[in-house]
Amino acid sequence: MSTSSSNQETVSQGLSGKRPFSDFQDQASYSKYAKRIVNDVLNLKPGENLTIEAWEHELPFAKEIKLQARKLGANVLLHIEDDDSYFRLAEGGYEEILGQVGKHEWSLLENSDAYVFFPGPADAERQSKLDAKKRKEAQAYNMQWYKRASKAGVRGIRIRTAYVTPSRADMMGFDLNKWRENTLDAIDVDYQKIQKTGKKLKFMFKHANSMKISAPNGTNLSMDLSSLKPHLYSGIMANPISYNIFSCVMSIPGSEIDVVPKARSVEGTVVFDCPVFSGNKRIEGLSWTFKKGKLIHYDAKKNLDIFKADYEKASGDKNKVGVFSIGLNPKLDYGFNQDFHVEGALTIGIGSLGEGDRNKTDYQFIATLSNANLTLDGVKVLESGKLLPL
Repeated sequence: MSTSSSNQETVSQGLSGKRPFSDFQDQASYSKYAKRIVNDVLNLKPGENLTIEAWEHELPFAKEIKLQARKLGANVLLHIEDDDSYFRLAEGGYEEILGQVGKHEWSLLENSDAYVFFPGPADAERQSKLDAKKRKEAQAYNMQWYKRASKAGVRGIRIRTAYVTPSRADMMGFDLNKWRENTLDAIDVDYQKIQKTGKKLKFMFKHANSMKISAPNGTNLSMDLSSLKPHLYSGIMANPISYNIFSCVMSIPGSEIDVVPKARSVEGTVVFDCPVFSGNKRIEGLSWTFKKGKLIHYDAKKNLDIFKADYEKASGDKNKVGVFSIGLNPKLDYGFNQDFHVEGALTIGIGSLGEGDRNKTDYQFIATLSNANLTLDGVKVLESGKLLPL
């Protein structure tokens, strides 16, 4: 998409204020974010191999990462996907072909030191209309990709600006420009400071025996943490992370600390004040009640049927807590479907989540609380959703 001279002038003034989506097509406007990614997030070195896989709507950002990585002396390959080809195949009965990966592409992955992925397609509404089974077949390579990337020690990141498209903003009712700007702004953070805070939290969680969560909305939950290992995703991928095969890829912007509680120890009720998005609908006021580690009751103020439909169809350990996390990114805002990474956000996931996917089920679901109080062995860590000085 071409950018007019007036738009070029707007971009040169920075990424503030309201602007049309087309302004984000200027490659140079991504310079500081690309530098953050290659220097601070990936810690890319001269001679390392970087692969960038980008859908075409994110080409300006992808090209700037390629440029900055080459300036460092890294070897870079840029692989492009496009909506038109994807939908012509997906809607034309060729989903099995979409799910295939050739040995040349596997070789590329396995010989990469770092991997940057901009997800797609851009037209989320059109994709949502595809048959669920066909969508799954079109991504049949997914598990194999993570297994190979993890085995190869790839440092991977998934850049969340790729989700910020006009189609998805319309579906979810978001202000496109505010969403885009907040997502970009949250890339430009002090990752070393986040890591320092995360390491302190990790130490506290590692040595704590019990955790209690409360909130004015009726949340009162407790769980046993003794002898468990917390996992930190600070945003720095200087070394590959190997908690499980999926941890080789980190979302940027992101940052969180994850804990998997003792299986039968979760007791009480949590009422989530952040909505959970499903297409153009929102589940609001979702509540879960646990007894001996199992979900025994659920409710919601709005659109309970969305949660109920998938949950009731699922089998296995769908009713067990898989992970608990605290968000660590100080610049992310609530309300843009990335709440779980906001600093101070408390998220609980049920089903196949957490280290090693201990729960045996294909089902997973996460929801977030923004105003939680949290204590570890009686020591306050969160108060009204604010991370206290450690």
